Amino acid sequence: MAKRADLSLEASADAELGPIWPLLRSVTGVDFRRYQRAKVARQVARRMALLKIASISQYARFLRKNMAEAIALTESVCSDATAFFRDPECFQALRDQVLPKLRLARHGGGPVRIWVPGCSTGEEVYSLAMLLLEGLEERGSPGKIRIFGTDISERAIAHARAAVFSEAALAGVSARRLKRFFTKTVNGYQVRRSLREICVFARQDLTEDPPFSKLDLVSCRNVLTSMGVDLRKRTLSVFHYALKPGGFLFLGKSESALASQQGFAVQSRKHALFLRVPGARKRDRKAPPAPMAERNRLARLERELAASRQYIQALIRGHQDTQEQMSASSEELQATNEDLVCTNEELQSAKEELQTSNEELSTLNQELQVLTSDLTNLLVGVDIPVLVLDGELRIRRFTPMAEKVLSLIPPDIGRPFSQLAVPLEVTDWDELIAEVTGRGRSVEREVRHRSGHWYSLRIRPYKTEDGRTDGLIAVFVDIDLIKRSLDEVRESRREIHALAASLLTAQEDERRRVSRELHDELCQQLASLAFDIGGLAAATPDGPGTRLRTFQGRAVRAAEEARHIAYQLHPSTLDDLGLAVSLKALCEELPQPAGTVVRFTATNLPDSVAGEIASCIYRVSQEALWNIAKHSHARHASVTLAGREGSLVLSAEDDGIGFDPRIVKGRGGLGMVGMEERARIVNGKLSVESQPGRGTRITLVVALTGNA
Repeated sequence: MAKRADLSLEASADAELGPIWPLLRSVTGVDFRRYQRAKVARQVARRMALLKIASISQYARFLRKNMAEAIALTESVCSDATAFFRDPECFQALRDQVLPKLRLARHGGGPVRIWVPGCSTGEEVYSLAMLLLEGLEERGSPGKIRIFGTDISERAIAHARAAVFSEAALAGVSARRLKRFFTKTVNGYQVRRSLREICVFARQDLTEDPPFSKLDLVSCRNVLTSMGVDLRKRTLSVFHYALKPGGFLFLGKSESALASQQGFAVQSRKHALFLRVPGARKRDRKAPPAPMAERNRLARLERELAASRQYIQALIRGHQDTQEQMSASSEELQATNEDLVCTNEELQSAKEELQTSNEELSTLNQELQVLTSDLTNLLVGVDIPVLVLDGELRIRRFTPMAEKVLSLIPPDIGRPFSQLAVPLEVTDWDELIAEVTGRGRSVEREVRHRSGHWYSLRIRPYKTEDGRTDGLIAVFVDIDLIKRSLDEVRESRREIHALAASLLTAQEDERRRVSRELHDELCQQLASLAFDIGGLAAATPDGPGTRLRTFQGRAVRAAEEARHIAYQLHPSTLDDLGLAVSLKALCEELPQPAGTVVRFTATNLPDSVAGEIASCIYRVSQEALWNIAKHSHARHASVTLAGREGSLVLSAEDDGIGFDPRIVKGRGGLGMVGMEERARIVNGKLSVESQPGRGTRITLVVALTGNA
């Protein structure tokens, strides 16, 4: 009855989760229909409850748009409780009954080979490593050990390789082992290098990827319970094939009944220890190729690996050249900005000089009250257009330069100013004069001559000795050179902005192209090559097979390096899964040594965001997170993306050491300049708020309506 109930539950889960299976397979490459479907259904229900999603169809649509959720579901299904020296009595049995038979001190022989599939974050691997090293020490002789840890979760493998664990995670490690095998760090305790060097971690789908071979021990505890019946049998067959005759299998206590039915003899049923029985199970193998054919295949694989390596190096060199060119262009832009600053300083000096001239003219006006005899000579000698009007706004006198600029002649003295055809583009002379004579205020504006020449027109009241206003004085200062210089500066600034926008766009396009080429072509070819090599190694004798497995490792590492480079150049999630998913992944990938907890929130987002805006927001977020990791010393940080009144608002905030914006203004590095330029390209507004000891907030607001 219990078996029929299980089958009924499995069938119900399979039918209910119909839309989920292909989605998980396409994103993670794992066929979860081969696992305990009831367990998968429970995890789906748990994730739906956390996300407040009511139906399977809605959750399927959410999975289709959110790769991060697919990964989270995968890890929740495949997660396995793990700890250092879990079930101590089982490890003691392993030490007493198995390790003495592994002949740790192999003089002139190969290493002891151990495989831990489903290793999670590595606690089981390092526990076995400590146990083996202690065994070598007790025997007083050196030996070779190699332990392979594999898991389907990339995140778990990365944690295992980093080998940093919290104090709570080390509860099962004795004080003596903690002192010998671990080093205290800022974030907890790290496994010492001598122990890490004998442990190799890699991502592997136990149901699909080729296994290791000629192993002395396989430790797979409490992983089989999450699999379906057929998959359990297949996995045990894989273990039987991977172990050498006389090799040991170490399972969880609840899995003991499975092994005895699959070609293993019981070593200790209580502690789930089993011995591989030679010849108990047979695995079909093809005959190994002839020596000459084998050498030809090895030579071909070596050539393909060499060609792939050269291709990767060429791509890296091309990328470095592009980076150097862009760096040089950025330096030129910064130099141009410095030139603009110098030009502004020169203009400021010119303005101060003009102000000084105004003060001199004011002093001259006061002296005119008592020095009337020198007035004519002074006006003739001044090389500035000056026009003097009396109280009735008639021309009293003018300088020779004013004669040229205003097209005046000597008989014009005494004529009303309103009767003159002044060749200046000024339409409100009456209002200007009324402002000066009626209110006693000076006015100043830039005016253009009909010839196109620019002047600074300054009109002030003509004051008598007793302080009355008796006319006005108009001075025309030649600012044509300054005006044209300013126009040239503005044009240069526009050209610089256009060049910067072009460079940034070209950079993004090149990053996207190279990233796609690496991901779609090279990574796939290397992955296929590694798979072929693995298959060949499994069917090849020890000597060439070992060399083939070495080649397989190189190909896998080359594929990982190429995939990492492609993601750094341009994250494929930005194009495939959208801005929110990419930003969440970016927050989760903040370098761990920074010790900063980053929280990401997305609300009220539109269904789609233009590529140029998405790229701008992603790069600004990336630069802000890098600054937080490198400079802020923050414990917490948050990145928020929200839709608000036709705009997207990005906010990156931390509780780090902060800084004084007034001190660093104008001295920002290329990172801040790049963020400002990216914001300008999409007509966005970038602001930075910070105080020493109060953290920093960077805000970017981009309107969606003007960037469609």
